Amino acid sequence: MLLALTAGALVPVSPAGAACAICDEVIEFDRPRAHCFTSGYERYLEAARNAPTRAAEIDLTDCTGTSGDDTRGLERMRTLPLSPADEPPAAAAIPDLRSVYILDEAGIVCLGRLIESHRGAFDPARFDLYESCGQ
Repeated sequence: MLLALTAGALVPVSPAGAACAICDEVIEFDRPRAHCFTSGYERYLEAARNAPTRAAEIDLTDCTGTSGDDTRGLERMRTLPLSPADEPPAAAAIPDLRSVYILDEAGIVCLGRLIESHRGAFDPARFDLYESCGQ
C-alpha cells in the first residue's frame, strides 16, 4: 500500500491492480443467479473494464424476480415470530440471497471460473473470492 500526503495527512493510495475496497468478497448463488451471472458475464466484465473504478454492479434482479431494493447495505430487520406457529415451516430452509453485488474485473473473472468449476449443488453455493482468488 502506498501513502500520499494530502492536506497534511497521509492517505492510503491503492496501486493499479490492488484489491477493490468496495467489492463484495463472498458471493452466494442459487442456480438461477449462477446462470444469470454466466449469461451476462461478458457484459459485466466489459462494464468493469470501462468503469473509472474498474468495478461494476452485478445486478441479477431481472433473473430472480426480486426488486433489488433491499439487496445492498444494511438489510431490513426481519420481524421475529411470536410463536413457532407464526413462522412457515420451510422459511428457515429458504436462503435469503442477495441479487446485487459489486465486483471488480478480477472478481468477475474469478467468480466466473469458480462457477464453471463448481461441481456441487447450488442450494446455495458459497464462493469466497478472498480465499479462492486472493481478492
